Amino acid sequence: MHLLFIVTASAILAYFRIGIDAAIITGRCNGASCRNDGYCMQISSNVHKCICTGGYMGDRCEERCDCLNGGECLRRGSLSICVCPIGFNGTLCEYRQPSRCDEAPCVHGRCILSKSLDTFRCECQIGFTGYYYLKSF
Repeated sequence: MHLLFIVTASAILAYFRIGIDAAIITGRCNGASCRNDGYCMQISSNVHKCICTGGYMGDRCEERCDCLNGGECLRRGSLSICVCPIGFNGTLCEYRQPSRCDEAPCVHGRCILSKSLDTFRCECQIGFTGYYYLKSF
């Protein structure tokens, strides 16, 4: 038997959060185990957990998550919080944080922020080189 896994950032985050977010549910996985496109993960012969997709949370992925701008829902008991991506903050990740990329330093490239928002790197477009990719070759 061969298994194929397609791994995404959301799947990795879900994997590491499974002990926090997901409740253990008795019974076997079936079509009605998890709602809203949640993934049912069989833990043992009679125990499973639901891994929720973006926008949903809860034991069976029945609760809507209202995080904005790519924020991920994290459940702590009865409380849910949003884990915001780089560049956003606020209860629902609704506020954009100012960053060094706002100044558009990468003339012929894409500005990529560090986690601190204080530093960045430029990813150059094809055909450009040099500091901030000002020179063509």
